[in-house]
Amino acid sequence: MSMKHILTLLTASVILLSGCSIPKNPEIVFGKKCLVNGEQVSYSWLWIQDKDLQTKPSEEACKQLPKKN
Repeated sequence: MSMKHILTLLTASVILLSGCSIPKNPEIVFGKKCLVNGEQVSYSWLWIQDKDLQTKPSEEACKQLPKKN
């Protein structure tokens, strides 16, 4: 990978993340985690969240994801 590709990816990442609202007490969590909200299950490999959240994403919540055929 050339330096041009790395800079392009870095710039694109900054632009994408600039639209996100950053919490007052941020915490970055890596690894596949899921968050259940009612009947909806959201998952991601990267979470930027508030450290003081009542409900945090967890690996156990991923068990509720629908199975792929």
